[in-house]
Amino acid sequence: PPKDRFWADPFPIKVEGQHYLFFEELPYATGKGHICAIPVDAKGACGDVVKVLDTDCHLSYPLIFEWEKQLYMMPETGSRKTIEVYRCERFPDVWRLDRVVMSGVRAVDSTLHWHDGLWWLFVNIACEGGSKYDELHLFYGDSPLGPWQPHRKNPIRSDVRIARPAGKLFDYNGQLYRPAQDLSHSGAFAVAINIVEQLSPNDYRERTTCRYQPQWEPNHL
Repeated sequence: PPKDRFWADPFPIKVEGQHYLFFEELPYATGKGHICAIPVDAKGACGDVVKVLDTDCHLSYPLIFEWEKQLYMMPETGSRKTIEVYRCERFPDVWRLDRVVMSGVRAVDSTLHWHDGLWWLFVNIACEGGSKYDELHLFYGDSPLGPWQPHRKNPIRSDVRIARPAGKLFDYNGQLYRPAQDLSHSGAFAVAINIVEQLSPNDYRERTTCRYQPQWEPNHL
């Protein structure tokens, strides 16, 4: 990024044969994030950065998903205590608010996943006076647009080292994995990869299988 801002929370997507990265851009002068996109070719070369979504609140974590042949984005809007969904009207740069799926919650890094005929929403929610780093909540429903049912074991994780989502869940060799942020030392100290052993409306179990720490950056710690 340019020296006057930082980039974070990259989400890749392929549309009509072209890869893009959607990400948070935060200029230091304003301290408020918005969402940008950048095209990336097969060799990793990037095109021009385009601002695609800006509102009156801080935006980050631009999770993009498809539902009924329509693209949507569920960015973090935790500063106004909502979880919002935006519909793409022109890719990549025109998005309109479709609905507010939750309100009155200090929610961050909402992450969707389709599994066993249901949509699942993983999201950190802070209790009154508590931290948004510590507690992972899980919801499920028939549609990624809601309504959402809370999991009976919420919060499913209460641990600053592995609670907060770090991107989409993914399948590898027939196993489901959930990446998480370790925020026990400083912002984005490490990433933990968790094996999801049970995911159902009545139960949730996972275990940490590996961690990636920032040894590549000696000044990070």
